[in-house]
Amino acid sequence: MTPRVRVSGSGIAVALVLFAGLLWTGCESAKHPLEPSMQPAGAAGPTVKSPSNTNAVAVSQSRIDVSWQDNSTDETGFEIHRSVAGATFALLVSTTASVTSHSDGEVSAATQYCYQVRAFRTTGKKTSYSAFSAASCATTPAPPQPGSIKVTIATGGDYPDPDGYYIRLDDLPERSVRSNDSITFSDVPGGEHTLLVWHVAWNCSLAGPNPRAVTVNGGVTNVAISVTCVPGNRIQVTAVTTGVDLDPDGYSVSLWRNWGWSRVYAGSATVPTNGTVTIYALPPEEYDVEFSGWTANCSPLGPNPRRVDLSNGGSAAVEFDVTCAAGSQIAFVDVADGNAEIYVIKANGTGRTRLTMHPADDMEPAWSPDGSKIAFVSNRDGNGEIYVMQADGSNPVRLTDHPASDGSPSWAPDGTRIAFVSDRDGYNQIYVMGADGTAVTGTNQAGTDPAWSPDGQRIAFAAGAIFVMNPDGTGLSQVTTPVFPDAQPAWSPDGHMLAFARTQTESGTNIWAVGADGSGAVQMSLGGCGCELAASPTWSPDGSFAVAFGGTGFGFSDYTFRIFITYGYQTAEYLTVGFDPSWHR
Repeated sequence: MTPRVRVSGSGIAVALVLFAGLLWTGCESAKHPLEPSMQPAGAAGPTVKSPSNTNAVAVSQSRIDVSWQDNSTDETGFEIHRSVAGATFALLVSTTASVTSHSDGEVSAATQYCYQVRAFRTTGKKTSYSAFSAASCATTPAPPQPGSIKVTIATGGDYPDPDGYYIRLDDLPERSVRSNDSITFSDVPGGEHTLLVWHVAWNCSLAGPNPRAVTVNGGVTNVAISVTCVPGNRIQVTAVTTGVDLDPDGYSVSLWRNWGWSRVYAGSATVPTNGTVTIYALPPEEYDVEFSGWTANCSPLGPNPRRVDLSNGGSAAVEFDVTCAAGSQIAFVDVADGNAEIYVIKANGTGRTRLTMHPADDMEPAWSPDGSKIAFVSNRDGNGEIYVMQADGSNPVRLTDHPASDGSPSWAPDGTRIAFVSDRDGYNQIYVMGADGTAVTGTNQAGTDPAWSPDGQRIAFAAGAIFVMNPDGTGLSQVTTPVFPDAQPAWSPDGHMLAFARTQTESGTNIWAVGADGSGAVQMSLGGCGCELAASPTWSPDGSFAVAFGGTGFGFSDYTFRIFITYGYQTAEYLTVGFDPSWHR
């Protein structure tokens, strides 16, 4: 039975308050079971366990790896929250169930990032969350700083690479380094780089990777490279020299790979006059061993070059026998003592001797056919005049006596006459006089550089081109047709060829030889640039196609005139400093 309550007007207010309190108490009683989980309205309840052991690792300046331990068996996934440099945590990414790691690639260098992870479970429209794991922080490294790389090569073994190695950093031009040395690359950007070693001899091997990665981060990064060299395939070359006036500085040996249709240069060495040299580190190939560099009075015996087969590896031995005769002499001019003086030297480079001792300039020596005298030009009496002296430099005698300049003496092969050049008639003309300076006659041919043929029947001279005439000026014929002026003709001992100096814009002035009839022109010296100058060729007395000449360049960096000998292979063998050479007949 429901009690009845009578309520006055003020009682109504009290009753409403009591009713409202009852309603509030009922609601609070219904909410208490959910309070410990702190779930939002509509949550399903505390069914997901929190992850633990969160760990953040900065892998690089642009990546941090985050991992955690999964402590739940029924999560839907995980949320990773991130704080940047102490800012408020915010959701970074959500994962699926059972995932325990994440790579964060949206990071900046030299910045701290903190991470915390919580699990969640979604049922229908309701999602419940675990508590967050403890936060883990990592700081990305700063960008690498520029620096330098020092590369040190250490070569072991008894047969080190003779010409060292090349080092290439990234795509930069390679740099050379000797077998036991170091080089430094400066101002290298920070970060990862690639270092490559190449041009390693066949008998040598590198330890470690090649190419190799190098990291630069300020300062000096040292890279040590170890190389070990063994003998490898090899050729032993021996020279055996007999006779007199032996070659004083040995010979040259060049190796050429024989590829059937062509030859490829494979190395060179110097072998003593009587001695042996071994060339190591050869790839398995067939080789031509080419012998060169003997002096004009020496000759090698037997075939040259020699074929050696190392296609199956191993070693081989080659012997070159050389015989030498007494060395002929070359007269020449040098300014070693401050003015031009005449010297002599043997063709093998020994016995250099000064002949003239006068403060004036003595030049253009020319041997008499019997070798007893030397004609020359001197200004010791005021202007250029022709003199003659004994072969030892004694008893100089003046042959010409004219106010005009006289020069370029050339002996007739019988020794009775001398051709020369003079401007005594107002222009440079070829003249002939007796060997005592008497009976001077003109040829009426303008020109310079007269050269008497070995049979005494003709005189070659230069007048823009090379010409040949009879000694009296008749029977003129042109031998060369140059683009630029040819000069200084010299007869071969058999009279079949003329050597001369030819100017070429692309390779300077070189020595050429041509048949006396103008046929078969061949270049004797090999000038490599327009800066080289060859002049005054003179033939060896035995006619072995050896020509001496004075010139600049040809392997030397200065402009000092030197005497060279070429053997027709377009190679120039250095003899001595000087110019105006004249070979003793």
